[in-house]
Amino acid sequence: MKPGGNFVYSHLFTTKYMLDRAEELAELRLSTDEELCDWREKRRLGKVKVELDNEYVDKAGKVLGVKVEQM
Repeated sequence: MKPGGNFVYSHLFTTKYMLDRAEELAELRLSTDEELCDWREKRRLGKVKVELDNEYVDKAGKVLGVKVEQM
């Protein structure tokens, strides 16, 4: 798993499902059903980038967006 420009300040809780499937650290912050569905659909299209409102994943208050990265 790559940091992808994000860091963990102290600790981060996630599920085994997300830990196994995440390619970047920010993906571990996805928690709502809507965010997970959006993430799954876009992962089918290619590599995704999760944008958070803080560079520290465990301090992020919300997910700003999930975008498919252009190659």
